[in-house]
Amino acid sequence: MDYMLLIELTMKMMLLNVTMINDQRIFSGISTHFYKIYSNLMRHKISTEFHQFLISEDKPEVHNALIKFGWLHNIDGNSKYFYNAKLALNFLTGTNWRSFKNLSSDIMLLSGPTLLPLTRYNNASIVIGHDLYFLDHFGGSMILNRYMRNKYTHFKDAQLIAVDSFFTKKEFIEKLKIEEDKIEVVYPYIDSKLFYPRTSTIRNTLKISEKDVLLLSVGGDSPNKNIESILKLMHLLPPNFKLIRVGRNFNTLRMISDLNLRDRVVTLGSVSTEFLVELYRGCDIFLFPSLYEGFGIPLVEAMASGIPFITSDRGSLPEVAGDSGIILDPFDLTSMSNSVIQIANDESFKKEIVKKGLKRAECFSAEMQFQSLQRILERVTL
Repeated sequence: MDYMLLIELTMKMMLLNVTMINDQRIFSGISTHFYKIYSNLMRHKISTEFHQFLISEDKPEVHNALIKFGWLHNIDGNSKYFYNAKLALNFLTGTNWRSFKNLSSDIMLLSGPTLLPLTRYNNASIVIGHDLYFLDHFGGSMILNRYMRNKYTHFKDAQLIAVDSFFTKKEFIEKLKIEEDKIEVVYPYIDSKLFYPRTSTIRNTLKISEKDVLLLSVGGDSPNKNIESILKLMHLLPPNFKLIRVGRNFNTLRMISDLNLRDRVVTLGSVSTEFLVELYRGCDIFLFPSLYEGFGIPLVEAMASGIPFITSDRGSLPEVAGDSGIILDPFDLTSMSNSVIQIANDESFKKEIVKKGLKRAECFSAEMQFQSLQRILERVTL
């Protein structure tokens, strides 16, 4: 590229005003990815304003976020049915996107398809395409499924789509018939200053014996997360194998009770990033046998933290794992059990998995993500 053109592009990028809008649950992989994009843009001196739509009183990780609250946001409830009712009230009425329709910006960056109606008001729009889960999976309710499938059809209205993986890009091309040139891959990244190997005191904190083998599961308990297989796996393992569950547990608590695992499973719900880091470092094996992921951020967090992992051969996970970890059929509990036992008993095998995982995690850096972001911002503004 011509040197003067490069300077001109750099100056143009620095003068951009980017407006980011997120309407996703704040404790989710989707929001984590979106927050990291914001941090990356700010780190590179690109003027960025962050807007958050909330149906709860939870606070987003972006401390200076401009918040719009939806209906019933101040009424909390542990029931997934009540949460889904609030979700339906706000999203089916369009309250989520209507809250931001008067915003103007050089570029509008949207967290997902539920905000795509905003493309009517800003042509320079980029939407994040995490996955197409609702095309082939049932999630929550028939109403939700129909709503999301309808939203997927509007991805074509965005100027560009930034997807999380090449697996997802292929799905958009094949299932939504979107032109390949309209889709860019922007990998999520993890903060290497937070997620790295180090001694942990988590056993003391949770009062767990050094003789116990600690398994870790991170993520919600929607059907694609396959938490049921993890719980069934516990019955195939010796009693000193314990499981720590991080994330929403709407369905998990009932399964734990039904499978009589209350003495072997610790459910923590949502935790702070700092506490999550301690869990990755202090547990022995990370389990992520998901049936479908557009990326799988917890997998990279685990790799970077130096914990050996077992994951699934479905969705994006083989792409993310590369040649590290153990990749298997998420329903093959015998193979999963044998792999857990092997990691727990074979120190050299465990070290080899950790070594490959640390190397693989380097592929998901903030700088590599920014190169992708810079490319799509240039495409929209040129």
